[in-house]
Amino acid sequence: MSDKPSDPAEPGGRAPEAPPAPRRKRRWLRWVLRGLLGLVLLIVLLVAGALIYVQTAPGSARVLALALRAANESLAGKLTVGGLELHGGHIVLRDVTLLDPEGERVAHVDLLEVRAALLPLIGKTVHLQVVRIEHPEVWLEIDDRGMNLTRAIAARNPKPPEPSSGPLPFTFVVDRFTLERGAVRVVQGSGEEARRVALTGLALDVSGRYAGPTGAFEGQLEGRGAVSGFLDGPLRLAVKGKGDDRAREASVDLSLAGLVLRGSGAQRGSSVQAKLDRLLVPPAVGRALTPSWTPKVAVELSGEGDLDGDEARADLRGRAGSAELALQAHGNVRAPSVEKGHLELRHVNLSQLLADGPVSDLALTADFRGGGKSLETLTAAVDLSMPPSEIRRAKVGPVELHASANRGTYASFAPSSLECRSPERAGGR
Repeated sequence: MSDKPSDPAEPGGRAPEAPPAPRRKRRWLRWVLRGLLGLVLLIVLLVAGALIYVQTAPGSARVLALALRAANESLAGKLTVGGLELHGGHIVLRDVTLLDPEGERVAHVDLLEVRAALLPLIGKTVHLQVVRIEHPEVWLEIDDRGMNLTRAIAARNPKPPEPSSGPLPFTFVVDRFTLERGAVRVVQGSGEEARRVALTGLALDVSGRYAGPTGAFEGQLEGRGAVSGFLDGPLRLAVKGKGDDRAREASVDLSLAGLVLRGSGAQRGSSVQAKLDRLLVPPAVGRALTPSWTPKVAVELSGEGDLDGDEARADLRGRAGSAELALQAHGNVRAPSVEKGHLELRHVNLSQLLADGPVSDLALTADFRGGGKSLETLTAAVDLSMPPSEIRRAKVGPVELHASANRGTYASFAPSSLECRSPERAGGR
């Protein structure tokens, strides 16, 4: 029998065995992972079930009822929708009607279809692949109460305006927006004095992109239709534009019942450039736009101009019948003042421009400069000359006139006198 102490590591030792802690920890972690996986699976099933439910007829009806209740609780008017179809990112609304607070119809749309890509929403991008509006109609009435559309979409319980939260953090992309068979009817006033105009057969095709965080945008619009009422004729419109916070540019091409407007503009920092390729206003359109319009011939203008800070420059050319116009000016818009201006008129026939104007062939040249905000502060100078001209077959001119103003003091000087000679008499001064 040996007196050597027994080794605890040997089988004969009495030391207790270590507890299997790692095995218990792994088992506990496995159960936690299983629980989390089950919870995620439950959430996925609930979301999938909700998505499947809203795509059914009862689910779509439930979503539509909730949306209409929220809209009508916030609007002063009333919104009704005949039906809603939801299939993922495909949404279809039918028979949409907007009523004013008095219950009169303001707008109606037969069909509104939207196809949206859902995955880009993860990257804060609203991507609308298709937006289609079929047969929209709008009835606008403007009277002492204002416009019926404004009253319809006004807040039922107005709240004080909240400060702007800045640009939207989303990027919006529209591959194609189309509008088919649209109509807008406008009535201004009431009774026999009411002015009425209608835009029918309206079709629009739009595409574009807007990045809220940077303000960058790019888009184009093409439209056509027909106008009737105080003005009758076809309508065609094309607009393009792009830019960001640093620079923008746009162009427009419009034709309406004989009126033509083509031009473009650009902005870079504080500098703005504009170009008027052509503005053509026929007599009928001019009289429809303003009762005081008197030209009996088409008025045509073209030119360009720019604004850099407070400095402005303009170069304008025009024609109305036989009359020709050329105008150049450079000045300061803040003062306001004209540092240098030059005007030329040629072959002006007053019978073409005024209601009872006489037959004439006039010419005029003027150089001008100065500025002021009232007659009391006006400081200016004008040098005017008119070569030999004709009015009612009588000879007029030559004429030379110099005039100036200095804060309420006016002076003029005519080195040559006005001379008129009729075909019958050779005199008359």
